[in-house]
Amino acid sequence: MMKKKYIFLSVLLLFALILFVLKNKKEVSRPNIILIMADALRPDHMSCYGYARLTSPSLDVFAESSTLYRSVFSSASWTIPSGYSLLTSLTPAEHRMRSWGSVLDARTPNIISSLRKNGYSVGLFGDQDLFFKNIEQNFGDALNSFHISLDPPDATKRALQWVDSQKAPFFLWIYYLEPHRPYRPPAPYNRVFAAHSGTHLPIKKTEKSYEGGWGYLPEMLVENNIDDPAYYVAQYDGAIRYVDNEIGKFLKALKEKNQFDRSLIIFTSDHGESLGEHGLYFNHLFTLFNEIVKVPLLIKEPWQKRGRIVRENAGLMDVFPTICDVVGLKKPESLKGLSLAGALPKDRPFMASAAPLGREWVVALIKGDWKLIKYVDSLGEDTNYIKTFFPQYPGILYQLFNIEKDPLESENLIEERNDVFLRLRQYLSEEEVAGREAEVGAFELDEDFTKRLRSLGYGQ
Repeated sequence: MMKKKYIFLSVLLLFALILFVLKNKKEVSRPNIILIMADALRPDHMSCYGYARLTSPSLDVFAESSTLYRSVFSSASWTIPSGYSLLTSLTPAEHRMRSWGSVLDARTPNIISSLRKNGYSVGLFGDQDLFFKNIEQNFGDALNSFHISLDPPDATKRALQWVDSQKAPFFLWIYYLEPHRPYRPPAPYNRVFAAHSGTHLPIKKTEKSYEGGWGYLPEMLVENNIDDPAYYVAQYDGAIRYVDNEIGKFLKALKEKNQFDRSLIIFTSDHGESLGEHGLYFNHLFTLFNEIVKVPLLIKEPWQKRGRIVRENAGLMDVFPTICDVVGLKKPESLKGLSLAGALPKDRPFMASAAPLGREWVVALIKGDWKLIKYVDSLGEDTNYIKTFFPQYPGILYQLFNIEKDPLESENLIEERNDVFLRLRQYLSEEEVAGREAEVGAFELDEDFTKRLRSLGYGQ
């Protein structure tokens, strides 16, 4: 009788152990997903990427237990096309979201809809009001919770409150507007990196609503008539430190709630910012140089404890397939990105575009160590925009750079490497032809939305 009792208890314990393993296996295979974004953030202005100023101490710590990708490219020079490339793993020419009022084809696979269909609750919080209003227009029915805040601290607080309310696997997206211009972080962040160089630039307002900056300070940026560009770079860095502090508070709270280890956490940005490189001061709409299209990317997989660095080229289009792999979802066939959970080929192509008027002004192809930039020679009635914003490159339609040897993109190698130029130009032409389709529908932008656009230096 005693032997049967032991056998029964052993079987019971074994059954309990199996249930425990299966339960934890399910939890690991369906982790919470947290996407944190900061707008217009350059990786080379983050201390975890080697910047001299301590701009990102919280993300520096996060990098110690995550994978830091050193060479990541956005698909566009501004928020809407870039953000939808992240969401859909398609190029702007394929998803065709090129204006603030664009409507995404409901049949297009995307992160939000895919996770919602697979049992995830979806919550969006942030003070990037312009982009999130477009997201609400396109995904309102798929959002369990949605709130636009007036500042980063409120976004952090509301996101954490939502985390407390969740039991099922969730997808949380926090999107901070900082360090997007006009670079006005609150005290003490507006003083932490204050600097002057003795350089003086003219202060000027452009003829159109786009606040340019070719060799001058855009008027919408100017404080107290300060004309030293180093001051505004310091304010940009202060804004990074400000948003980094909010991210640090959020990550600390996740650990206290025992949500940090079990979650897939992704940090990135939509694009960079030109801070005087190539003659463009404090803008991101008009060029596709590295300062604009390179973005930070840090990914912590569930239960990851040790940091690592990946140097191969990656792109924002890789986020969607990576989420699918980590969560265990079947990847839609339409995805053009690759899962970062696997090996990355060295010379796969990346496309990027600058389309502030809804049409490409500039397109770029990055392939391995090479980058080809093509400028549009004419926009018909809008040719005056080209004259206004591209005086640096009169008559130049193509630029070819070896971005490995020349990361600052200072030497156009078309003549020296005509073989590379012809090969990349052919590939670029084929991609452009493939992307010529009708534009998507649009919803009307109200007066308040338009005013907010202009306050951030956008014309519409």
